[in-house]
Amino acid sequence: AGAGANMVAVLDGWPCGHALHCRAMGAPSHDRVLSGAWKAVRDYYQEEAIAALSQEMRDFLTQASILEQLGGDICDRLLDRTGSAQMLAQAHDAGLDIVPEDPEYSSFRLHPLFSQVLMAGLPVDQQDRLRSRAIGLLEAAGDLLGACRQALSRGDHRLAATLLEKQYRRDFATKSEANLMTLASSIQPAEREGHPYILLAMAQTAILSFQLQRAREFLSSARKAVEEQAPMLERDDPESLKLLQLLVVQREMMLALGRSDMEDAQKLCDQLLRNIDHIPPKQRVIVLTSLLQAHLELYNFREVERIYVQASHEANLLESWVSATPLETFRARSLFYTGRAAEAIEILETRLRRLERELGEGTAFAAIAAIVLA
Repeated sequence: AGAGANMVAVLDGWPCGHALHCRAMGAPSHDRVLSGAWKAVRDYYQEEAIAALSQEMRDFLTQASILEQLGGDICDRLLDRTGSAQMLAQAHDAGLDIVPEDPEYSSFRLHPLFSQVLMAGLPVDQQDRLRSRAIGLLEAAGDLLGACRQALSRGDHRLAATLLEKQYRRDFATKSEANLMTLASSIQPAEREGHPYILLAMAQTAILSFQLQRAREFLSSARKAVEEQAPMLERDDPESLKLLQLLVVQREMMLALGRSDMEDAQKLCDQLLRNIDHIPPKQRVIVLTSLLQAHLELYNFREVERIYVQASHEANLLESWVSATPLETFRARSLFYTGRAAEAIEILETRLRRLERELGEGTAFAAIAAIVLA
């Protein structure tokens, strides 16, 4: 399944790619994923696209191929030139494998295979210089994930960890973490040490997949990182220190539930509730949701009702209503437990209709899966 998913991502809806893959392999197969390093792919792009390009266009696309998203401004800055927006428009009009990312055609991306073929023509030292410059540009623009991926492409895992920690610190527990976890898993373990937000996120993932020993290890490393940073944070940013300490407690509570250690889970719940006002609103919703889950496991339905009221109020104050989806699923579960199935079904149906209307069917199916698991 993993190889098939990788193949879909690489082909990116390109029918000719399937034919090239079969030609190279001799038969349909997902055992090996098509790559721009394959001779069949190189020859195709050389004959069908690159050979017809002007030298200026070829040089431009080759150097810009290190970017995931190509826009006029960032290409101008990266390549120290002007007119990149016009070059991108010309490349698209010429029928090259470059896809607009927005209706205004201000941002583009190269097909993954085309990008790989172009990048192969870029000397390694030039790639390194361009990626180094791209990291600074992307970080300055607030695209920390893009900067992190560039750092990983350079093999600079230490910088990648620093950038990813900044991203986690900015959006911790407020957005989907799937892309962030993929990057976190790509960073060498030794370089993740000392970055508590990354370690806390990885602990959460391990808990949810019932890898409890791994979760313990991540939490131990996170606690150590927080302790090491405590003197500096106590001086410069005491609120951030308090938040980190409480997030460690929240993950420890989830681990206690995973271990079915209800006595420890109750103590940690109480500690979090006593300090809930120290947690910023965005993170407070996710912490309250986990507390709601914990009290469900503890069969403390009166506390579930109280936490739900507070958490739903906090969620309504946030920009994204999606953050309330896990909260509503646990609320529905509580209603099922207490014999109010009709109310529970109404909540779930309302949530799913809104998900499908505003985010598409795929997200609705993911929500259904989350509800079933809950």
